[in-house]
Formats: sequence, C-alpha cells, structure tokens
Amino acid sequence: MTEMKPWQKGYELDYLKEVAGQYDKFNSYTDSPFAQFKKNNVAESLDKKTLKEINGAWINIAEAKVRSKITMHGDTVIGYKEKGDIVITNISEHTDSIKEHINTYNNKNCWMFVWSEWDDAVQFAIDCGFRYVGSKITTFAEIYSIFFRDSNTSLETRQITPIDGAERVSIKKCVFDTIDTSIIQKELQNIQLEYTNHYSNYNKKGAWSAISLRGYRPEPSFIAKPIEMNKKWKEENSEWESWTCEDTPLRKEFPYVNEILEKIPTNKIERIRFMSLAPGGGELSRHTDQVDPFIGVSDGKLMRLHIPVITNPKMEFTSWDMYGKKHIENMKEGELWYLDIRKPHMAVNNGDETRIHLVVDIEANDECRRLLTTGE
Repeated sequence: MTEMKPWQKGYELDYLKEVAGQYDKFNSYTDSPFAQFKKNNVAESLDKKTLKEINGAWINIAEAKVRSKITMHGDTVIGYKEKGDIVITNISEHTDSIKEHINTYNNKNCWMFVWSEWDDAVQFAIDCGFRYVGSKITTFAEIYSIFFRDSNTSLETRQITPIDGAERVSIKKCVFDTIDTSIIQKELQNIQLEYTNHYSNYNKKGAWSAISLRGYRPEPSFIAKPIEMNKKWKEENSEWESWTCEDTPLRKEFPYVNEILEKIPTNKIERIRFMSLAPGGGELSRHTDQVDPFIGVSDGKLMRLHIPVITNPKMEFTSWDMYGKKHIENMKEGELWYLDIRKPHMAVNNGDETRIHLVVDIEANDECRRLLTTGE
C-alpha cells in the first residue's frame, strides 16, 4: 500500500486525481503551473472546507478574513475585498446547480474570479447577477475577469474604483507626425551594429536581440534593465542599484532619431533601443513585463513606445486587453505605437526580412496619455 504523503491531507491519491481531472477545461486557460488547479490544490482546499461538490461539479468558496486590495497589475487598484466578503473561484463547470448554490449566498457581498478568455465563465458570472469590475493580470500572462455582487440586504451599492481610460489600452497607434524611416534606415546602414541577444525566458529561439542608444551602462551592448534581472545576476553585479540611465556613444550617431524624440510630449526619456526580430518565424512568446515596477500610465510611470523602422506585412504583434480580447496588429513603418507591456503580448515575424523597431520608454503625463485616448 502506497504511503500517504502529508500534502494529501488524509485524502486518497486516486480521489484527488479524480477531482483534479474535473478541472481540465479550467486548467487549459492557464499559462503557469501556479494557476492550475491540481491534486495538491484540491487536497488543500478540501482540508480548508472551501472546495465543494454540487451535483458532480466543483466550486471553491471562501470568506475573506481581512481587508485586502485587488490590483490589476502593479499598483493599479480595482477594488477591495472586505472582511466577511465571499470569494468564489475555481469553478469546474458552469451548471444550474452551481448557480443555485451561489445564490444561497445572496445575503453576502460576493466576488467571483473567472478566466477572461473563457467566454462561458464570463457569461456565467453575468447570469449569476454579478457585475464586471475589472481584471487581474498575472506575471505569467493570465487574465482573470473579476466580478462583484452586492448583498441583497445591502442598503447601498458598493462603490468600485473605475479604471482610467489610459489603463484600459493594451496597444494603440498614436496620433503623431509622420516619421521618415528611410532616414533612420540610412543611419543604421552607416554603422556596424552588433545586437545583443535578449535575456528573457520568452525569447526561447534566440530570435530577439537589441542594442542601446540609452541604457543603464555606457556600452551599447548592455540592453538590460537591472531591476528586471534575476537574483543571481544581481549578486554578481552588486553595484547595480547605483546605476542610472545614460546615453551610449551610439545616440549621437542618430540625429534624426533625436529629432523625433524631441517631439514626444514627455519630461523624461528612459531607455532607447533598437530591437531586432529574426525572420522566418522569429518569435517572442506570450508574456508580460510586470517585473519592472515603474511601467504604467500614471504620472511618473514609464510608457513604452514602438516605431517600426524595418518591417513587413507578415509581421504580427499580438496584445490581449484587460477583457481577454486578442488584438493582432501589423505596425507599419513610420508609425508611432503604444504598448502596455504589463498586459499579455507576443510578436511573430513570418516575413523574410529582419524586423527592427525603435523602442523608447518615456515618463507618463497628461499629454502622453492623450496620445492613447484621442479618438476613443
């Protein structure tokens, strides 16, 4: 007889596997092992008495013990779970029986977390009388839609902080003067540039590389932002916290680029890089860049802008908005685009020519935000 492990919490392994098997559909919307509802999660939830079976379907229902904030990403606050609120997660099937069980909590303020890209789950929350209040985006590029339902005994509707217009934007072409990319192309041709392969896990094929005009070291080959690097790198570069952003010798070789940057309505420019993506299926897989706490659209945060310098019609840039909707764009040469890198995004170059973008991080302000909301 197989010895029972402590994590099983006294439940037979076959039973835990059977319950976890009910979550195959749920788990198909996850991008990380941490969000999947597996046998160890089943055991823990059963032990806490939060996981319930309702006529063959499963649901996790807990009560908030303390007040806590819910953020979309970073410090973008959606709302607050108050002590005593009911929190509904991990629904295996959206059945009438589950709906009836949820309605037994009509006398409580309830939150419901569902996958944004699972249309049936989103509709189920609405059918149960919940109102959408925002989304939570994980560092693994997963998107939860968050719903709230007031208690039917409440005298007032709970106020939820509305999400600012600029916060809702995932990717957008900005209203900006036409950029003559042929001039930048000539400036690139006049200099022999050796691009540095990007360090990220989502550059698995090594198709993505970059070079710095402005960065955290004087060398153009240094393309990283120290705060984004892992613990080992930081230990090996113990002085990284004292490094500040500075121009590399390359910046003065691109006078037209500097003319363009002067027209961007910002008080501060952080990094400036040329980013290259190899042809023939070069790919950056789906990811977010939430490791940088300074990215955002509020005053003082950093917004990322893209200017395609060399591209092709088969170059696809995909971004997922806060509702889980996919946006596939072909950014054309000479355009200025904003990308919220806190939200899931990916890029694939199916063309025959290397794609090169000028990528600039700028400090946000009202004028910058108007670049995103003009025309909404």
